[in-house]
Amino acid sequence: MQPLRFLMFWILIVLPFLAGGALSWAQEQPSRMESFVREAPIQEAATGQGSDITQSCGPVTVAQFQWPSAQLVSEVLAELLAGGYACEVTRSPASPQAVASVFLDQPELALIAPGMSFGRGYLAASRPAALPDVNAAAQQEIDPPGGEPVTDEPVMGAQLYTGARGGFYIPLYLFARAPSLKSLKDIAKRPRLLSQGGRPTLYLCPQSWNCGETTRALAHVLALDLDYTLTAPRSGDDLLRSLKTAFDRNAPWVGYLWYPSQTLVDFPMRRLEVPDLQPCQSPVCQNPFPDDESAILFARSLADRAPRVAQFLGKASFPADRVQEALEWRRSNGATIKAAAQHFLEATPWILGVWLDGEALSRFEDHRALATGALPVETSPR
Repeated sequence: MQPLRFLMFWILIVLPFLAGGALSWAQEQPSRMESFVREAPIQEAATGQGSDITQSCGPVTVAQFQWPSAQLVSEVLAELLAGGYACEVTRSPASPQAVASVFLDQPELALIAPGMSFGRGYLAASRPAALPDVNAAAQQEIDPPGGEPVTDEPVMGAQLYTGARGGFYIPLYLFARAPSLKSLKDIAKRPRLLSQGGRPTLYLCPQSWNCGETTRALAHVLALDLDYTLTAPRSGDDLLRSLKTAFDRNAPWVGYLWYPSQTLVDFPMRRLEVPDLQPCQSPVCQNPFPDDESAILFARSLADRAPRVAQFLGKASFPADRVQEALEWRRSNGATIKAAAQHFLEATPWILGVWLDGEALSRFEDHRALATGALPVETSPR
């Protein structure tokens, strides 16, 4: 009976006391336990085990404007951000006005917008001749009169294109009928070749773009306004409609277009040469079609959070000829923008070594090999 009483004493008295003490200690230590859980990732990163690209990049949003050349550029950037830097990429259809508002009102959002630039110290959407500008009302909202320059302005990365250019074009079928029309001086001398029974029309840069003054001034220098009606369409869509109407009727047409663009894929055109404008000394004579100034803009918060991604966006300038070739390939093959972006990367392999650092290049090669089922090709020592 004695051993049985001893056992009962331990079960009823001692064990509950010990258990209560242990429970009491655990209840008094939650802050220490939570602190350990919170600090664990930081300690891992400090030792280098957690300091990979995934943690430094995180979620990013790539704006996709409506014109195909911009969509192609956005898709290429999205592929490289996801495959090379392990970013969580969201592709977001947008207008320049909407993107400008996000940059101003939500600077914390990691937004990337190919085809934007700064203007007058404030954020401006698509300032160069290449892309539609914001309309006057939208610009007033972005740049209020007397307003202070915006804080947390986005960072301007690489120039969007190398070799991009504006110019005046005529349809290839018109050049076939009148091969003497090689330059702007030629159309100034032979307006009847571009007439449909009345005064011919010269289509200037659209009002919603940023090249109207330049193209109008050039027309005046060449005295084209003497025999042509100078018309500035309200938008790029209006310009495109006038061109489509001319093609449907096999009629003469002359006007301003941009390269690279889907328009030059859909409508075979010939660019008119610019004659020697000397001794004219005005700015338009010195540089009739200014270089493209649009760039890849991205949120300062992204630059602060992921400096390696910022370095990539500062190098990613697209060769205009290769973009145009990819757009033509897309039309010939009935392909999607995503497929055209893959074609661009496959047809321009050298560009990855220029844009990406060594680690990102290795990651992207492995990512692409996984996607295609092919073995990665070594381009540099790892």
